[in-house]
Amino acid sequence: ADTKEISANKVKETSATKTKTSDSCSCIHSSCFKNSLLLLIALICCVATISHVKKNKTEKLNNTSIENTRLSNFKIFEDINVKVYDDDFSHDAIRDEKFENGTAEFLKKVVRTGDTIVEIDQNIGAQALLIAKLTGLSGRIYYFNPYKKYVEALEESAKLNDMQDRIIASPLAISAENSDGLLIYKNNFPIISGKVCKKTDSIPSGCSAMAIKISSIDSQLPAVQNIDILKINVNGNESDVLLGSMNLIKKSNNIRILCSYQNDSFGDTTVLDTLVAEGFSVYTIENNGDLKPVAFKALDASEKYTLLLQKQNITNKADISDLAPAATTPAENTTSVQAPNTEFGKNS
Repeated sequence: ADTKEISANKVKETSATKTKTSDSCSCIHSSCFKNSLLLLIALICCVATISHVKKNKTEKLNNTSIENTRLSNFKIFEDINVKVYDDDFSHDAIRDEKFENGTAEFLKKVVRTGDTIVEIDQNIGAQALLIAKLTGLSGRIYYFNPYKKYVEALEESAKLNDMQDRIIASPLAISAENSDGLLIYKNNFPIISGKVCKKTDSIPSGCSAMAIKISSIDSQLPAVQNIDILKINVNGNESDVLLGSMNLIKKSNNIRILCSYQNDSFGDTTVLDTLVAEGFSVYTIENNGDLKPVAFKALDASEKYTLLLQKQNITNKADISDLAPAATTPAENTTSVQAPNTEFGKNS
């Protein structure tokens, strides 16, 4: 009987010990879970804080180039080799410049051998290579882009396709006048998606800026007497680009102007009114490259379009010249190839 009682007590003690051990383990597991959860919450808060700070911080960057070893090769428009940076924007831009807005299809229809074309761009320059192919050896493309690294990438692509004598590229933003400026862009967005602004403009919270040089087409190409196409693809203030190109526009017979247009960012539409009054017809370029006649004031303000302004037998150019800034020096009558005003175009 004593032995049975002792055994029963031992069983009770063992059971109690197991219960305590189990409770202890449960407490430990519960404590570990709570600690892990707290650590996870703290990590999430830390990441959110860093993301918030990064999104809302303001930086000023220098307009510097990046090592060309970071360039990758792609083939576009069937047989054109292009060098691009390994970033999402560059890869998306290849797709956009090949397929969106029908601009490439339109260029294939209208660009002729020997044409002279001015392109003001905030992209990677893929269509400049297409234009160089279409114009042939006797054509000339004056290309302007505010971001130095994309200008240098385009120059590398031009060499790769033996087009370096046709494409004259400059790291400049184009507007109505010469100045130092800023390319202001939203944080977490590509720099090149920014808007050209004055140097004195404030940088909004959540945005950063890159120092750039700003010039006008008339300042950069005073000796060019005629162009066939003026192509403008920028992120707002297209009106200032046109205003700074008026001397060249009035000199150019049968010029075509391709211009990105969105009502709330275009700027002063008076410049379009004046061009229309002087005989320019306005069209939107459809996805297949065909044209649709439009009244630009009737376009959907929330949509972005590519407009074509086609010069129609203009003989009296006096009214157009009213929009042009006075030339500081008389333009020479020359047919030789003119390089842009590289002295102003140098970026530090």
